[in-house]
Amino acid sequence: MKVEKYKEFTWQHCLKSVQHSGVLIALLVCCSLNAGAAIVTLSQDTTQLNISTQMEFFEDKNNTFTFNDILELPPQEFTRILPNKANKGISNTVYWLRVTLQTDSPQSNDEQADKIWVLEHLSPLTDQISLFVPTEAKQYTMIENGDSLSYNNRPFKFTNIAFEFSLPPQQQNTVYLRISTRSSLALVFNLRSNQEFKAYSASFYLFNGLYYGVLVVMLIYNLFLFLSIKEKTYFIYTLHILFFGIFTVTIDGFGAQFLWPNTTWINSSGLLFNASVSVFFILLFTKVALQTHKFSPASNWILKTEIILLSIICSVAIIIQTPPILQIYSLLMAVFCISVFLISIRVYLAGNKSARFFILAWGLFSTCLFLSSASIAGVIPITPVTAYYQKIGSFLEVLLLSFALADRVKMLTLEKSYLGHKTKLILKSSNAYLERTNLMKHEFLATISHELRTPMNGVQVSLELMQDKEIPENLREYVDIAKSSSDQMIKMIDDILLFTEIQSGGIKINNRPLNLPQFIANICAPYKLACEEKSIQFDYIAADPSPEYIIADPMILEHILGPILDNAVRFTLQGSIQLKITTHAQDPVKENTEFQFTVSDTGPGIEKNRTKEIMQAFTQLDGSHSREFGGLGVGLSMSRQLAHTLGGQLTVESTLGAGSTFTVTTRFSVVERPDHLLPANQTGHGEQLPSTPLRPEEHIILIAEDNAVNQLVIKKLVTAMGYQVITANDGEQALRQLKTNSVDLILMDCQMPIMDGYQTTEVIRTLTAPLSATPIIAVTANVMTEDQQRCFRVGMNDYVKKPINKKLLEQRIAYWLSPESVKPDQQRSSN
Repeated sequence: MKVEKYKEFTWQHCLKSVQHSGVLIALLVCCSLNAGAAIVTLSQDTTQLNISTQMEFFEDKNNTFTFNDILELPPQEFTRILPNKANKGISNTVYWLRVTLQTDSPQSNDEQADKIWVLEHLSPLTDQISLFVPTEAKQYTMIENGDSLSYNNRPFKFTNIAFEFSLPPQQQNTVYLRISTRSSLALVFNLRSNQEFKAYSASFYLFNGLYYGVLVVMLIYNLFLFLSIKEKTYFIYTLHILFFGIFTVTIDGFGAQFLWPNTTWINSSGLLFNASVSVFFILLFTKVALQTHKFSPASNWILKTEIILLSIICSVAIIIQTPPILQIYSLLMAVFCISVFLISIRVYLAGNKSARFFILAWGLFSTCLFLSSASIAGVIPITPVTAYYQKIGSFLEVLLLSFALADRVKMLTLEKSYLGHKTKLILKSSNAYLERTNLMKHEFLATISHELRTPMNGVQVSLELMQDKEIPENLREYVDIAKSSSDQMIKMIDDILLFTEIQSGGIKINNRPLNLPQFIANICAPYKLACEEKSIQFDYIAADPSPEYIIADPMILEHILGPILDNAVRFTLQGSIQLKITTHAQDPVKENTEFQFTVSDTGPGIEKNRTKEIMQAFTQLDGSHSREFGGLGVGLSMSRQLAHTLGGQLTVESTLGAGSTFTVTTRFSVVERPDHLLPANQTGHGEQLPSTPLRPEEHIILIAEDNAVNQLVIKKLVTAMGYQVITANDGEQALRQLKTNSVDLILMDCQMPIMDGYQTTEVIRTLTAPLSATPIIAVTANVMTEDQQRCFRVGMNDYVKKPINKKLLEQRIAYWLSPESVKPDQQRSSN
């Protein structure tokens, strides 16, 4: 506390002034000095007074007057503070105030001691206040206080600027104050007795503690909701509460008292920053919560503009803290909040019903904030209530916007529920559409496959029949070329159809006993011939010990190994190719044995970073028009996916310029020789030729085929095998032929008019023996997996796809006409 002694202004001063000036009127002015001031009577019963309207002030606009100069001023230089005129707004003017206090005589001798008084200034951000209190020695004691002092260095510890002093009893005492500040200045003072001030301070801290307690609770509550539901609106609102709370504790003085009691720069520099950040999050919160971009693009543009303008004016106000700038800043903050209120109304009218709470919240908050800002700017008079405008408004805002956020979450929940229901309907519709599309795709593929294979069957069989004839050498070369081209076309059609089935999940595993050495021999046969033509060595290394029979699906295994061997033969121009089979079973008869099929070549190899690329569908390392090697680019992709279907995997190791190694790892059950080997269906691998010699001329075969060309070529093909043949153009004719002729086997087409092959087979299986036991081989262009399975479901014994492989058809006919064949009822139950 800084204390200085000043001489009392006495009659000797007046006389000296008269002597120096020689003017009589000076004496009159001096005599009226104390008489013109209002006198505030303080008795022993006085506890609280608002002395603002009893005070007089003098404006020191240039800050040039000293306290002695003020003592020498004539009375008319002071102006009485009128009611509702105590707020002077934001100004650099220094104000000198004075008030005369009359202390009454004590009621008893025990009360002679001086009574302690507390003078409170309601603005805690006032920079400097100096109190000049008279003493019994007719001198003045100066007490300095204000926001320019850190809280710990203030002479009286209270949130608002306050002074504690005593007055000499039973006399009039004129008290002076000097006030200067860069913030809003309100000449409002309360005088309380020491006991009354203690009671007042207790209620003061209780009220403000409850207010800030609500802010802290709401901050934690909104932060918890944000962490729980991850709704960013809650996070933005949490930041608004945080910075608004910091701004409020700064402007209320609680920050200096409790948070930074040893520093003062935060009160001045941090105040505008926290206020700006708080308003920034108000604007952002409004923009996000009210979805202005959706309901009111113009309002959204206004909010963006205000955010930019806020950044500019905030920077200017922090750097240049002049009264005009601070007044513009304060009023601009109020304008921003009022604009939020108006935008809430606009968005509500645009259809966002959750804005109803915003309208009420921002209406009350904007009103209170406007009144508070207007009082700070000096536009409206300050009263005891104006100090709480901001608190009242922010409390209502926090409360109502909590309801607004709850309502928004409710609306979002309903919206998500609606969108979820709508999405389910869309997904259901999409799934139904996809199912129809897939069905149409399968039907299309089945149809196009049938339509392509039907004429190709005539071509293929005719070419095979021509190859069996004695024809000139030059014509045989053309026939061989046509047969090779036809085989390539059929293989590409097969690959595309198989790839489509794999992608759609239509592939089903049909395991059965399989003679592995014979299966491998049959698979390797064409590739060995191709290697011989290219002078490439082809080696096969069997497993040691080598299992003879495994349980596997021959079609899937062939389509896994076939593309790998085909690629090896196609890309290897010199050197060797090796197929090696290894097992990890020590017992040759063991379930779930791990097999590794390794295909190594000395081809060009692949760059290590491109090994995964070749496993992708329709991908080739050389995709140019001038590429050396053909193919569709789906073989390895099918091999990999089929290996996964079996629960295995396909891996590749390759070195550029040194060759590649493809390894298929999967598991099969190794079994002893089974009692009955089921037919190999379309693959032709693993079947046993009948041990009993057949006499083809003794057997009659019925060919049920509606296509005239196919009926002709199949008839010639079967006749060339030595069998007797009768034909039928549809299912009904086939039934009549079966009842009138002794038929030993039926070659059944599936798609026929009047009655198709499936229906005809079902009818045959219901006939009396021995007709019901007649072996039926499907000879069809329907090659989808589902078509094959349907053939077995309706009671057919075997399946040969078109175009017909002459050797395979001959083997299948011979098998089903032999005594060693599985009976039809056994075959049906096995499939």
